[in-house]
Amino acid sequence: MQLRYAFKLGRGFTGLHPFAGFQVIERCPSDLQRALSTALGFIAPKLGARRFSVKAQDLGATEESHSKPKGVVWFWGNADDGRLGVPLSRTELDRDFGAGRRCTRPEALDNLPSSIKRVALGAAHSIVLLENGDAYSFGLGSEGQLGLPSEALVPRAPLQSLLTAWLHQQQHQQQQVGFSRWPWRWMRWSRWTPLAVRWAPQQQPHLSDVAAGAAHSVWVSSDGHVYTCGRGTHGQLGHVSTGRSARGIASVPKTIERPLLVEALARSNVHAVQAVCGDQFTLIRAADGSVYGSGSIEYGQLGLGHPATVDQTLSGPGGQRFVGTFRRLRALHGEPVAKLFAGFNAAGAILKKSGELVVWGKFSDRIFWEPTPLPSIRGRVQKVAFGFNHVLVLVELAPDGLRRRMVYSWGSNENGCLGLGYGTQASHAVQSPQPIEAFMDAQSDASIIDIAAGYRTSYAIRVGIQNSHVDLYSWGSGLCGALGLGDRMVPDAGAGTIDFWEPVHVFRASPADGAEFANSTFHIVSGFQHAALYSTRVSEVA
Repeated sequence: MQLRYAFKLGRGFTGLHPFAGFQVIERCPSDLQRALSTALGFIAPKLGARRFSVKAQDLGATEESHSKPKGVVWFWGNADDGRLGVPLSRTELDRDFGAGRRCTRPEALDNLPSSIKRVALGAAHSIVLLENGDAYSFGLGSEGQLGLPSEALVPRAPLQSLLTAWLHQQQHQQQQVGFSRWPWRWMRWSRWTPLAVRWAPQQQPHLSDVAAGAAHSVWVSSDGHVYTCGRGTHGQLGHVSTGRSARGIASVPKTIERPLLVEALARSNVHAVQAVCGDQFTLIRAADGSVYGSGSIEYGQLGLGHPATVDQTLSGPGGQRFVGTFRRLRALHGEPVAKLFAGFNAAGAILKKSGELVVWGKFSDRIFWEPTPLPSIRGRVQKVAFGFNHVLVLVELAPDGLRRRMVYSWGSNENGCLGLGYGTQASHAVQSPQPIEAFMDAQSDASIIDIAAGYRTSYAIRVGIQNSHVDLYSWGSGLCGALGLGDRMVPDAGAGTIDFWEPVHVFRASPADGAEFANSTFHIVSGFQHAALYSTRVSEVA
């Protein structure tokens, strides 16, 4: 019987590759259908990229929601797997690596049906929390980090690698060429348009906070419950029992596809108000200021002490030690925490009573096994941003509002991510906090209000008087367009370089750009090689 295949090119879609709206609409063998859908995903960029658009139902938009205030968030950097949530036509080929996609300038994702409360970025995925309690996720979802059902994702894999491996396999096994043994395990499953995360068949919670690790996500409801999903190999989801297998290797859930309630915290009546994530660990701040952590402890990420002194540890991939259930951070000696921060392998907290900053974990070449004060920082700490191997701290020097703020940096200065200039400290590790001179002006007409750090990248936001405008600055490595600077170069650092050793102005946003400036404040967040700038209502800021 001769089979016929018909394809439809449309402007909207939810289930197949986002480069164009190709859909197989006639019945055919499932293995061939998957192969054709995947192949068309790679052909489509040349055929129909300009036809790409976001479907209204994907973003939860309805006729009723059009009258409500909408949130605006700017994304830039690595665009692979849809982590920026913008149409493919607004991205470009990543010339640094000869493959992949990127946005070298901030692109606005302005279709959201409500004002924004929080944005969380992982290694290759993004989550946007709206003030109405809904969360939208997009980007890489191969390990369940998006909290979406598998049918909401699309395949993405290097076509040449797949074809080479497939043909080699067929030749090696001397089998007739067919699709039955196509190497699906190498597929990367992604979501290219924002989609609301739903808890079906459970009751949908009203979310108050979200956080993203390298490949896992955390969701906090307004009633204080914690849900986790994604990669769980190092106990970062908090669903592992303290038992061991016969070999002494922990039996842990490799992935959890949908958000799952952390029952241990619920049974202990822990009312969570904030979640932060590192690469392979999760920290929770409770309403009473106590802190709980689960995940890797190999570098002191949970502040519990040296792994040899921690009870009931488990061994994960590579022998790395971790704890699989949330444990209270006792080293704070009962002093409540006002704010939590976390990065790749480090974390920190601002103590509520004293305002003191304590840090733990690994950054640069130092490891702090337990919460350790940093007395060398002058001023009241407002925020800490942990990059891959460096740290930024925003402090208020005097109690006169926003006009006297300073940014300190220390750690590894690879690619200039400390912002200290291209000179004697270039590429060297800095062991103590140093002020960034570019932000040491009088700030009579503007103030630094937020900072962020990624993989050898750093960011800062400066806001004008009466929120008349917001300026974004970035410095460090510009690979994948992560600095948002377009194709600018630094002549004195060598032709073709994309590193910036001091803060550089990226762009200025004003009310005319669609952002909510009235009664709003601005935030900057960074993933591994992508970043986002967004505004929130002042009443919604935690």
